[in-house]
Amino acid sequence: MQFRGLITSINNEAFQMFLKYKAEVENQLNKKIKRVRSDRGGEYITFNDYSEKEGIIHELTPPYSPESNGVAERKNITLKEVMNCMLISSNAHENLWGEAILSACHLQNRIPYKKTGKTPYELWKGYSPNLKYLKVWGCLAKVMLPYSKKRIISSKTYDYMFIGYVEHSIAYRFLVLRSDILEKNTIVETKNAEFFEHVFPLKTNLLLHAPTIQTGYDHNELRRSKRPRTEKSFGSNFYTYVVENDLVTFTDAISSHDVPFWKEAIKTKLDSILQNKTWELVDLPTGAKHIGCKKMELYQLIM
Repeated sequence: MQFRGLITSINNEAFQMFLKYKAEVENQLNKKIKRVRSDRGGEYITFNDYSEKEGIIHELTPPYSPESNGVAERKNITLKEVMNCMLISSNAHENLWGEAILSACHLQNRIPYKKTGKTPYELWKGYSPNLKYLKVWGCLAKVMLPYSKKRIISSKTYDYMFIGYVEHSIAYRFLVLRSDILEKNTIVETKNAEFFEHVFPLKTNLLLHAPTIQTGYDHNELRRSKRPRTEKSFGSNFYTYVVENDLVTFTDAISSHDVPFWKEAIKTKLDSILQNKTWELVDLPTGAKHIGCKKMELYQLIM
């Protein structure tokens, strides 16, 4: 019976992850786990025999009282909310929730606590994390094909979607969106990529999210402008043009070659403000002087 119980514990995923974490704590921090708290779920009951043998106190919360393990419960809620925001903001399918929640956990470990001002990463490693490599989840990435996959006459990069970070590596994880070499919807890991963090490939209104980056799948229909642009070609079907100098004033925008698009964008924004009732029109009190409102002036100009 004891042997059968041991086999059951070994096959338990939660128990296996605990053993992995325990080994990492002892090896990396040179410390011992003295106390573990969990609810009364069946996946944790198997800890009892092992914890008694190792001298680890296994605390159980009272039945139907998740608040007794509040730290873990709150963290689970935070991770799920961040994961949900990632999926919605990038328009990703819900089957990517696992990749999103791993990325959310990766970010949470690099956010400082209010009380200590230190991140969990710093408390674990002993030094501050480098955050320069972080990217916007779900954004477009142009990934270089490995040498073995390249062809003499073919595109050298393809459209991928950034979905996370590789554990214990400087590589990123990507979802293949368009490729005639790699199978679509497969996941690859590499560091040879160029990120477009304001472009979300699973959304249709790309221009609304990146006003300074104009993208088009037909280079014959790209808008013309006198402003200097840096052209980057990623094959015959995808071009990006990065604007070097943004327009500063309304006069600049209204006199440019892109004036129809600027008018449409301004009108959409102002209509949204009016629809949300950001302000109310009231009579001016006697003796008072009105304060100019640039948004209303712009609205009148473009109407």
